[in-house]
Amino acid sequence: MSAKIYTFFNQKGGVGKTTTTYLQADAANSKGLKTLLIDTDPQGNLTKSTSQEPLPADTAGLADVLTSRAETTAQEVITPTIWENVDLIPTPSRALDLVRDELLVTPTGRENRLKKAIKPLLDEYDLILIDCPPSIDMLTINALVASQGLIIITQAALWSVDGIAELMQTVQAVQENYNENLRIEGVVVNQFIKNTNSARHWLSDLEEATNSQGMKLFYPPMPQAVRIKEITEASSSLQEASNDELARIQRVYLEKLIGEEI
Repeated sequence: MSAKIYTFFNQKGGVGKTTTTYLQADAANSKGLKTLLIDTDPQGNLTKSTSQEPLPADTAGLADVLTSRAETTAQEVITPTIWENVDLIPTPSRALDLVRDELLVTPTGRENRLKKAIKPLLDEYDLILIDCPPSIDMLTINALVASQGLIIITQAALWSVDGIAELMQTVQAVQENYNENLRIEGVVVNQFIKNTNSARHWLSDLEEATNSQGMKLFYPPMPQAVRIKEITEASSSLQEASNDELARIQRVYLEKLIGEEI
């Protein structure tokens, strides 16, 4: 079976893209799904939290795969993670910043570098999850071109509705020019505080905005919880407590993505 490929996407930082990618990998591992993580954010936070051992800055990673200055393959940089069933294409240094600049001045084929790099891996995994930088740049475009689906990560806050509209412009441009098969799987609302009028108001606005765009919200919203930050920083598992409500929500999200056939 060819892997299902999803990108976690938002041009704004601090909404929980990396955390959601982490928690979905945790849920996928608990279901025995062979999963590949790809860290396309030059900050490398997903790499830091998921790699089995701390990676030296000179470790080969995604930058070596995407640059035209090397002939490194994606297979050669895959590293183990804290989970048995999950591998990682890491970003262990800021070298990816330089590759992003290189892609900007590359005249042809720059949008397809990641897609071509991971093509030989598709039959080896059930699921490929891509974490994006908090910007719309060539690294993000590469992630969207390589993906079958994307999940928009946001919050129930003032800027969220306008942010969704801006993101849709980028997605439509990618669909029209590079990847007509890219589809929006839905919107995940993170850090939700259900007892506040403000959060409920902005969630209602998000529901209207997503319905008007033909998108779905993932329910229930992911609550704000200090424990989530603690788990990712400690490189531990939310799924170890199977009856945990936060763990259950992540399993619900995963089931929406993978369907019944896996």
